[in-house]
Amino acid sequence: FNLEDFYKLRHNVYLLKSPNLNVQTKIYKYTDLRTLFALSDGKFRISKRNSYTDCWELGENDLRSIEHLRPVELPYTQQDANLFSQRLAYRKKTSHLLTSCFTLESAELYSMWKCFASSETGIRITTTIKDFIDSIEISGYTIYIGEMLYNKYDVGVNNPLFLFTKKDFYSTEKEVRFYFVPNDGSISKETHVMLKIDAPVMINEVLLSPFIKESKMKGWMLKSLKSEFSLLSNKFNHSSIRVSNIL
Repeated sequence: FNLEDFYKLRHNVYLLKSPNLNVQTKIYKYTDLRTLFALSDGKFRISKRNSYTDCWELGENDLRSIEHLRPVELPYTQQDANLFSQRLAYRKKTSHLLTSCFTLESAELYSMWKCFASSETGIRITTTIKDFIDSIEISGYTIYIGEMLYNKYDVGVNNPLFLFTKKDFYSTEKEVRFYFVPNDGSISKETHVMLKIDAPVMINEVLLSPFIKESKMKGWMLKSLKSEFSLLSNKFNHSSIRVSNIL
């Protein structure tokens, strides 16, 4: 990461320069009730990039990358081969970065619910950049926060903001990404880590899934969750999306 591209928020926390982001920016995570129960136990899961399905996140080589394009009259040299090998090694290394993803989109989107919280136990958590950072135990890590950029053609490692760039077909996600980089340079063998977190500090609101079809079950779940998570009882609400219980 080039620190010239970031504002320093505090020790070991950096925010990518963007007109759309500041510490009070609201961010949203579509997830599952299991996340909420983990939060209530003071744990938040941070997964590696290579746990995602996209080939760029996995660090795979992609011959469609502009890095592989050359004028026809120029021969392919050993130097070119070495450069491509180095860039592939970089992709593989960065695929181990611990990552947490949110969206900037404040309006509820049916597609986001379907993609990331499609069951009746889905939820959407609202927080802010500041509240999330204040709530999570980050000793031992440096955090890099940025709004994802979307590019139709090239998201190769020759792009200075490679780690904050995705192909444009993801643009509706309006993603904000947090990278947790171990200060000792270690790479975990596990697919994720669980960091300590203070749920009441993090959570501003929890919306319940629109896919809870039975009205009695909706009421029961809301009442039960308010009782189970008493410190968050005033932060639960139903989704504004209405889905037919016939489906």
